Amino acid sequence: MNLLLSTLDRSAERSRQRGEIKNRFFDAICAEERPRRFYLAGLAATFLLLAVVFAVGCTIEHLSGGEFALFGRSEPIVDAATGRELYRPGAVLLAYYMIAFSILLTHYLHDGVFFFRRRYLVDPAQ
Repeated sequence: MNLLLSTLDRSAERSRQRGEIKNRFFDAICAEERPRRFYLAGLAATFLLLAVVFAVGCTIEHLSGGEFALFGRSEPIVDAATGRELYRPGAVLLAYYMIAFSILLTHYLHDGVFFFRRRYLVDPAQ
């Protein structure tokens, strides 16, 4: 773990020297003498996202007028015209799809932009 933290610290220092990082919040959570702040910030972000997903799920349940239950239904809704059962996921699952997957896709987009920077693709020895 200490090797990982020292590697992260060296990487962050290089990014600071290049002028890529100019943020006091980043400096506060990545301080060498306080590694717990880094992990607590990650846990806090995770729990905040879960709270947002649950809040949006409650909003979906309330605004749908009973169409979507918070955690799904024990008995499926039957379509009156066809007599077939309709799939209605829980409101929390819908909120998860809308929020968490959109954040994940944005993360993948930023990874692609970051990892395909020219300075990472070009061999410095050439």
